[in-house]
Amino acid sequence: WIAFLFNGMKLFQKDGEPLLAKLGMSMIVGLPIARKRGLGGFNPMRRQSASVPRQGDNTTSSFNSMPGSLASERAATLLARIEHLPVTSWHVKARLVMGVATFFDAFDVLTIAYVLPVLAGAWNLKPQEIGFLISASFVGQIFGALFFGWLAERIGRIPSATYTIALYSVTGIGCALSWNFASLFLFRIIQGIGLGGEVPIAAAYINEIFRARGRGRFFLLYELIFPAGLVGAGLLGFWLVPRLGWQSMFVIGAFPAVLALVLRRILPESPRWLISKGFLDKAERVVADAERSAVREGKQTILPLPSGQSSVQPKLASSWLELFRGRYRRRTI
Repeated sequence: WIAFLFNGMKLFQKDGEPLLAKLGMSMIVGLPIARKRGLGGFNPMRRQSASVPRQGDNTTSSFNSMPGSLASERAATLLARIEHLPVTSWHVKARLVMGVATFFDAFDVLTIAYVLPVLAGAWNLKPQEIGFLISASFVGQIFGALFFGWLAERIGRIPSATYTIALYSVTGIGCALSWNFASLFLFRIIQGIGLGGEVPIAAAYINEIFRARGRGRFFLLYELIFPAGLVGAGLLGFWLVPRLGWQSMFVIGAFPAVLALVLRRILPESPRWLISKGFLDKAERVVADAERSAVREGKQTILPLPSGQSSVQPKLASSWLELFRGRYRRRTI
């Protein structure tokens, strides 16, 4: 379980304090996703290193294309509007869609446990080979969390999540078509890369779309999907493997490939990520869509404070080492 011990350290914060530390978790591979900016901790008063829009692209505003004070004001206003959004079907939809990917992530992690009893006899596997097959996925998860965490910070949460889902789904088919120990071992390592990448990206995304108040509860309800996936793997493995063969488990684990095809169409990019990169027009559209959802459902959205009184405060740069310092050290350990 080393990949999960090193998963998404400071993916979200509340009032500048790592919420994961409050929960007593030690998870740090998602560092590239939240590097220097915990959720709710974006610094709109500091000029971000934003991507420069392509020539002729009028759909994206960058901090570099606006006066510093104006861009900072607009970013602060957008963040304040996010903080004042009530829970709506817009949020629930995002949680459910990402939840499906996380459910099958957990399903694929545990699939090998219900396949090996059959393969051990069919392929005459040695104890060492069984151990390698069990650990293969977790080795891949370490590299997947590191690489896709880095990628998500550069190209966005939704594109990166799409790649992770596609990777672990396609390699699930490869696992089902495996013909010996070596082939299954290779496919499980590659599948693990996708599995390890999906977890911190999904966690970051779910936290970034929600306000600081009530974020812990909202996120933990999402996290319940992972153990549900583990239970689902056990129940289906007990029923399917004796009837349809061990390959059926890997085929079911590949179902999220359909989700990878439509994810960009059904979920918006994280507005906080867009703001941090200076894509203010795109962030405006995402936030406005969430506000329209609240209006349709008859829920009140409180307008942000006037300019100069934003509730979003600047935040000092932070490090994952905070988990091992001061009052957090004991909680983390």
